[in-house]
Amino acid sequence: MTPATAPLRRAAAGADRATGSRVVAVVGTGRSGSTLLALLLGTSPEIATVGELTGPPPGADGLRSRCSCGRTLGACPFWDRVSAAAAARGTDFGPARWDLRFEVPGGRLRRRLLVRSLHARAADRVRDRLVLAAPAGARLREVAARNTALVDAVLAVTGRRVLADVSKDPVRVHWLAALTDLDLRVVHLVRDPLGYAGSQVRRGVPVARAVRQWRRSAATVGRLLDELPAGRALRLRYEDLCADPVRELDRVAALAGVAPFDPAAVAAHADAEHHVIGNRMRLAVTGAVALDESWRDRLTPRDIDLVLRRTAPQRAALGYA
Repeated sequence: MTPATAPLRRAAAGADRATGSRVVAVVGTGRSGSTLLALLLGTSPEIATVGELTGPPPGADGLRSRCSCGRTLGACPFWDRVSAAAAARGTDFGPARWDLRFEVPGGRLRRRLLVRSLHARAADRVRDRLVLAAPAGARLREVAARNTALVDAVLAVTGRRVLADVSKDPVRVHWLAALTDLDLRVVHLVRDPLGYAGSQVRRGVPVARAVRQWRRSAATVGRLLDELPAGRALRLRYEDLCADPVRELDRVAALAGVAPFDPAAVAAHADAEHHVIGNRMRLAVTGAVALDESWRDRLTPRDIDLVLRRTAPQRAALGYA
């Protein structure tokens, strides 16, 4: 077994042998309630979450990006403590140097070919072996080590047992499984494609493109889940989370191996201290957990027909038929 293939075979053999910190990785599309889920998960005394562990969007000024506590990341005492804990683990981390995304130098096409899914399991496996044996493999291992150090730093600062990462990228979880000893549990957070398309239309994305995004994400997540050992993943629908938050959170608790959620703490999630990175919802948290069905006013009958026709098999498989 070569050094390039060993970590992939370890990941495929099963996460039961993982010895590192436990991480609940949320995967799926954006605009599907991941920020809400992060805020609710943070009400557990055993689960730490900072939202999207990958940090502010590429190109953003990390120092000036805002934490959900209201301060900028550069002025937030929590992130100061995390930076110090990461430094104690030999990792130079801070708002000005996040660097936790699995990316390699070069143009967009090169980055996609070397890191992103090729949309076929066999092709991904061959590519992974080649990349890990090439110079780009060193870069991916460096990012994996930085992720491990930050997970451990956040857990040390918060004193909690499990970290929930809502970065949502299934390819990121693929590389974490291949290149780290983190004990990964995966939550596939999914939203009815009508709701997702409506949210994207509000942002100026054409309906047909939104449908392609939703279908591509569902397929990529499906390949990831097929790689995981039994009992290491669950599917959580946004609509079910809004209908009964405690019931759905308790499913995640069982997956993570922590105690059930306190309904009173869940109801008071807006009052809890949190340092979440993600969309703007985290900056205006309210106590209400309400289903967003604005797609009913935003999508035309023609839009709705297009979404339903092009996602029919996936909707049926996910219980949306």
